[in-house]
Amino acid sequence: MKKFIEEKSPICVIYCASPGSFADIKQLQPILKLCKDKQIFCALVCTNMWSGPARDVVINEFKKELKFFGEQIDKPFDQGYHRAPHQVTIFGHGALCTMINSIEYYDPELSLTMRKPVQGVDELIHCIMDELDEEKLIGWCNAVLYRRSFWEKLVQKTNGFFSRHFPQVQGFFDPNNDQNAVELIKKLFNNKNQSKK
Repeated sequence: MKKFIEEKSPICVIYCASPGSFADIKQLQPILKLCKDKQIFCALVCTNMWSGPARDVVINEFKKELKFFGEQIDKPFDQGYHRAPHQVTIFGHGALCTMINSIEYYDPELSLTMRKPVQGVDELIHCIMDELDEEKLIGWCNAVLYRRSFWEKLVQKTNGFFSRHFPQVQGFFDPNNDQNAVELIKKLFNNKNQSKK
C-alpha cells in the first residue's frame, strides 16, 4: 500500500473496518504517517454501523490512531425524523473518522420489524470535500459525481443561496446534468481566484 501511495499520490485514502473485524489498526500507523507527510487526506470509516454496539469500539480506536493529525473537532449532521445527529470527527486538516451504513440494515433473525436507514455516506463525502484543496476538490467531485443523493442534498441546501447571491450560476442546478457539479466548482474557483487579483 505504501508503494501505491508513493507512486500514485491519491486524493485521499479511505480505510474501512466493520464492528467485530479482527484487523490490527496499529499496523496502519506507517500508512497514516506517510499520508500526513505527503498531505494526502485520510478517512477511517466504520462500515456496517448498525450491526452492533461494537461500532463505538471501532470509532474509539480510530480516534486514538488519528490524534497526531491535530485538533479533534466533532461535526454533527442533522438526520431529521427525531434521530440522533450523525457525527464525523475531523483531525486537523488531514484526517477524519466516522461510521456509515451504505445500504438499509435489516436482520430478520434479530427483528422482523427493525430496519435502519442508509446513513453517513453523504456526510463522509461532504467532510472530505471540505478539507481538500482546489485541485484535489475537483478530482474528488469527479469521483463522487454519480452519488445522486449527495448532489440532491447539496442542491437543496445551496439553491436559494446561489440564486440570491450568484444569479449567473443558477442554471448549473440541474440534477439531471452530470457535468453541472464539476463546471460549477470550476466557475466558482475561477471567480474566487479572479477576485483575489
